[in-house]
Amino acid sequence: MNNKNANCEGCGSRMQPKWVACPWCGRGSSPAMGAYAPPNSIEAEQSTLGAMLISRSAIDIAREQVDQADFYRETHQTLFDVVTVLHDRGDPVDLITVQEELRNREKLDWIGGISYLTSLFETTPTAANVEYYAKIVQEKAILRRLITAALEIIGLCQGEFDDINDIIVQSEEAIAQTVKNFGGDADDEGFDDILRQAFDEIDEAIESGGKRCGQYIGLPRFDDVTGGLRGGDLVVVSGETSMGKTSFAMQAAEHVAIDDDDPKTVLVIEPEMSKKELVLRQLSSRSRVQTLNIERGKLSQDQVDAVYTAAGRLAVPNLRVIVSTGKVSEIALLARRIQRTRGLGMIVVDGLTLLQPSKPQSIRELEVSNIAYGLKALAVLLNIPIVAVCQLNEGNKTRQNKRPQLRDLRESRAIAHAADKVIFLYSETYFQESEADGDDYIDSSDNLEAMEVILAKHRNGPRKRIKMLFDRPFRRFIDRDPALLEDGSTAI
Repeated sequence: MNNKNANCEGCGSRMQPKWVACPWCGRGSSPAMGAYAPPNSIEAEQSTLGAMLISRSAIDIAREQVDQADFYRETHQTLFDVVTVLHDRGDPVDLITVQEELRNREKLDWIGGISYLTSLFETTPTAANVEYYAKIVQEKAILRRLITAALEIIGLCQGEFDDINDIIVQSEEAIAQTVKNFGGDADDEGFDDILRQAFDEIDEAIESGGKRCGQYIGLPRFDDVTGGLRGGDLVVVSGETSMGKTSFAMQAAEHVAIDDDDPKTVLVIEPEMSKKELVLRQLSSRSRVQTLNIERGKLSQDQVDAVYTAAGRLAVPNLRVIVSTGKVSEIALLARRIQRTRGLGMIVVDGLTLLQPSKPQSIRELEVSNIAYGLKALAVLLNIPIVAVCQLNEGNKTRQNKRPQLRDLRESRAIAHAADKVIFLYSETYFQESEADGDDYIDSSDNLEAMEVILAKHRNGPRKRIKMLFDRPFRRFIDRDPALLEDGSTAI
């Protein structure tokens, strides 16, 4: 037997010696290639088509399971298309109408003539079992696609690559796309179906008196303005050094993982701090006990109680932390594994520009652009919000009005382009005291600080400034307008 590879006679794809049919187009190749054919069930295909010819209701049932490309034989693909076209036009579906449509397409003899159409009736025991027949057809189609995905993975592994993690991610994606379409789900949808789904949700929201559109982060006025962080959102949090960027992001993570009515797993990517340092910060924030006092053990009994209470709330497996300055592809690999095993509600990246680009570039802006759009693509792929902390450049310091603007994002304008929401944290008090004390300014304030949470970009809603309080010693945002505090009170 000739073991040399050959090309498919149908689509020209490269074939393996043992194949007699192409897994891409389903057409046969040289008999010299051996006795193996990709998975298929001609009998199930015939019974599915026969049931569709017998009963109009069987057509709808079959279409919920399979589509034209799921049939192995090309002649069966054509017959499936003819039956569904007639059905959609409202025409009768029987031997006469199918025969006439095939004749108009000049395909009648090609599929086997009237005798083959008649045989479909004879080989179908009953139309009542169409769901079972179609499921077999569907499963065989999935197996053929898995073979295709496996061949793609072989090609990736045999080719040149810069990073093994990129190969792993692409391989997972090849398999995931195959499984994603299992059950006949299509990537594209008509506006009629999408609007129907949207109005179901709108009606539900009206009846319930309003509902959230995304994931709340525990700051009610912010949640009200945004409707929550939506799946697929890239949310950038930025501001000056010591403005509370990490505190804002981690407070959101805490709420999603612990305090929300429906807690979800949150993955925190921490490029700068150790895991212990991050945990101690959150313990201090939640207990309202200074981090240094916790580390030294200089605590009153009330403080000990507060620390243990806070630790009890924080001790949940939903908050996952990894210290890494890796690539987006590495984050994707970990995130997909968590999503498969326990579900994933949100990712927090405490330092977008500290991540590594997938490929080194001579221009830093291109590297940061690659990272930003990579995180956005990951958010869409996993259908979760990703909150990424980002530094500012020095542009706002030279202006009289020092409120940050989109152009102040460090190292790349692509960050603002990729993001669905850009949140700036701004404190007038910070700049006033910083200018008064010079560059060596050290904040030792025991008071609450007025803070503006500025929605500078909001793809699905209004841009807005939300005035809050920032409990700087304990790194916690309080959703209360500073103007409402009487007599300068700092009570929480």
